[in-house]
Amino acid sequence: MQSVHVQSGPTGTSVLNQALLNQYRARKSNLLERLINAYLEEAPKSFQAMRRAVEVGNLDDLRMNAHALKSSSYNLGAMRLSKLCQDIETAAIARDTAGIDAGMARIGPECFDVEQALSGELYQLKQVKVAATARVAVAASLDDDWN
Repeated sequence: MQSVHVQSGPTGTSVLNQALLNQYRARKSNLLERLINAYLEEAPKSFQAMRRAVEVGNLDDLRMNAHALKSSSYNLGAMRLSKLCQDIETAAIARDTAGIDAGMARIGPECFDVEQALSGELYQLKQVKVAATARVAVAASLDDDWN
């Protein structure tokens, strides 16, 4: 199976840690698919909550949502996004508005890159599932022909 390797950001590193995703693939056939779906549903909520927290100056909410997005991103191999969220969380704790502003200026594009990369992974997972279903159907048809 081919994996999506999106290169982006100043470090030129992959958006997703493929070794970690491969570990999920090896555990259960649909584990990675479920994790990606949950992430794609919840991560935008955390990002939007971070933006709202910055707009109203609620640094506790910013810290909490940055922490949540950091953890979920890390768990799916989005290491750059996780590190960026860690920086924002640390800046919120320190009440470092310059650090918050710098992090928030970079987080939108990084979230987009992660969403695109995970959507590509999800697409590939579904293609593999469709191909496997087709192989089973062909095998069953051939078996019927010989019986």
